[in-house]
Amino acid sequence: MKRFAVLGYALCLVAGVAGCTGDEAAPPSPGAGPGPSPAAATFDVTDEAGRWFDTGKDVGGTRSLAIVKPGDKVRFLQTRSMNGPSRVESLHTVTSLIFPSNSKQSEQLDQPTANKDDHEVTLDTPGLHVFVCKVHPYMLAGVIVDDSTTDGLDIGNKLHLVGVTDPANAGTALPSNSNIGLRLLRAFFVVTSPSNPGFRS
Repeated sequence: MKRFAVLGYALCLVAGVAGCTGDEAAPPSPGAGPGPSPAAATFDVTDEAGRWFDTGKDVGGTRSLAIVKPGDKVRFLQTRSMNGPSRVESLHTVTSLIFPSNSKQSEQLDQPTANKDDHEVTLDTPGLHVFVCKVHPYMLAGVIVDDSTTDGLDIGNKLHLVGVTDPANAGTALPSNSNIGLRLLRAFFVVTSPSNPGFRS
């Protein structure tokens, strides 16, 4: 049953194609010292359906997708937003759901409980990294780490899906072009695109 619940998370999810970066650094809190170092991509965590993780930039009909370079920092804001006050009232997690089979543990996020904290991660491994809220499984963010020395976008040849594959065993990773991979790609854009006709169906 747990496997089906995790698969349910995944079916509300995955990949992306197109370019987007959030070059803006989040503003510092009033009275705070120097602001945090800039992130290559910043997501506002919100309570807005379809834009739960919002980069502020529309890419392929979604604002929940970013493309960064290897070694770039990705930030998820809950205590504030890119433009000022926080856009979230509920508690959320920012949890790795899909990631390249050769990614490091340090590239994955997880929190034991829902919270209203800011989170950041440095992504070094080219490929698709998808984050989910464990409280709201339809709340998804996609980050493609793209190596500019290769052709096209780097999705990764094999991906781990939490609860379905074993991240400690690269041999269990799923091919990114598998049937489930393609269905997850479609689901990601349906779930994260409020203007998509399939959003409410």
